[in-house]
Amino acid sequence: MPRERLYSLDALRGIAAIAVVFSHWHHFFYNGTERVAVEVQALPLHTVFASLYNNGWLGVDLFFCLSGFVFYWLYSSTVASRAISGRDFFVLRFSRLYPLHFATLLAVALGQALMLRTTGSYFVYEHNDAYHFVLNVLFAPAWGFEDGYSFNAPVWSVSVEVLLYAAFFALCRLLPVRTAVLVAAAAAGLVLVAPGNLLIGRGITAFFIGGATCLAYQRIVAAGRSQAVLRWLPWLAAALWLLIPLCLAWLAASIQLRYLAALVLFPVTILTLALFETQRANLLRPVAFLGEVSYASYLLHFPLQLAAVGLVGALGVGREVFYSPWTLAAFIALLLAASFASHRLFEMPAQRALRKRGLTYAFL
Repeated sequence: MPRERLYSLDALRGIAAIAVVFSHWHHFFYNGTERVAVEVQALPLHTVFASLYNNGWLGVDLFFCLSGFVFYWLYSSTVASRAISGRDFFVLRFSRLYPLHFATLLAVALGQALMLRTTGSYFVYEHNDAYHFVLNVLFAPAWGFEDGYSFNAPVWSVSVEVLLYAAFFALCRLLPVRTAVLVAAAAAGLVLVAPGNLLIGRGITAFFIGGATCLAYQRIVAAGRSQAVLRWLPWLAAALWLLIPLCLAWLAASIQLRYLAALVLFPVTILTLALFETQRANLLRPVAFLGEVSYASYLLHFPLQLAAVGLVGALGVGREVFYSPWTLAAFIALLLAASFASHRLFEMPAQRALRKRGLTYAFL
């Protein structure tokens, strides 16, 4: 049975969530659903966080890659051996994801209704009608039935993850857990990285590349080669972190290559951290709490942005306030505090209650 946690990967997931928040800072400069000109150089601490403002959206692909690694690391053998039923597997995932999704959906629906009433327009995302509300209730706002982003739109990636869990379960049950199978699945996703299927394609490719990374990790550890690999792998990871940001502008002309670049960087980083922690237990444990609240910080950041814009408008304060480093610091602090509260006081109790009622036996 594998260890239950790799603290370094928890920390990395938390960092990815914060990166997405930076990439969405431009939301504060929308006039209704229209983005207005932003003084890029004036963004809070731009010289420090420029890469996050420009490329933080890749944190979503890192989420997918981490999920693939963790699911194959912790659950693939259990699913493949039929030690858990399909019903219990999906109850476990539903209980983890759905309560906060539904709560933030209701919060954003109310906030957008108030925004429409007071300003005559929605904020950032315009498809906030009954049809898209139902899609969100069904966890399907990014399955190809939508007209565009709606309500708490960042949940699109979680919607895609639901499909990935189904694909993971089916592949583990029907096919051997082999690198070739995962690479083939990842390649299928890369084919879908096109305008009509971009979101699902991104998820498939990153998730199954993460799974293949997990199999590589397991083979290295089983062969006792962790130390040998760690003599060179961190240098490769460091070189990629230096080179890929410099190449992103050049790769922008080809969206397939842009995602492929990220999917080289992230697996190498995940493998490096996992091997380091295998050799040196509890690496990055002091900041692993960021991973515990990463789901909350990811789903709460847009509702908090919506509330912040509404408050600024009610007070008659200009949007220039969002250029201030103090505003950035206050927003991140408030987001983390709200995420901790959500995780401890809402998500965990709801999760326990749903699992108590829904599981046929105690699995986790």
